[in-house]
Amino acid sequence: MILNGFVNKMVLQMKKTGEIIHEILDINFINMGVVEQLRQFSIELLHRNPRITVYGLFSLSSSLITSMIGMILTYMIILIQVRDSFLEH
Repeated sequence: MILNGFVNKMVLQMKKTGEIIHEILDINFINMGVVEQLRQFSIELLHRNPRITVYGLFSLSSSLITSMIGMILTYMIILIQVRDSFLEH
């Protein structure tokens, strides 16, 4: 859960940074080289879809965590039922 919160905050900060850079670019700059670099950086931030992956196999997201919790709970219920049936015999 902590990692998922970190990933969500990172994505929000990336989007916010791109928007702030665009606001800064509305101000007239003397150095056009800096303006062009800021423009390229903001475009890169706005168009990227950052993902945190585990060795490139699967991405960490809230849906992954939810499905893992559901799977763990399902197996725990099955194990409890199997254990109870063994204790009865």
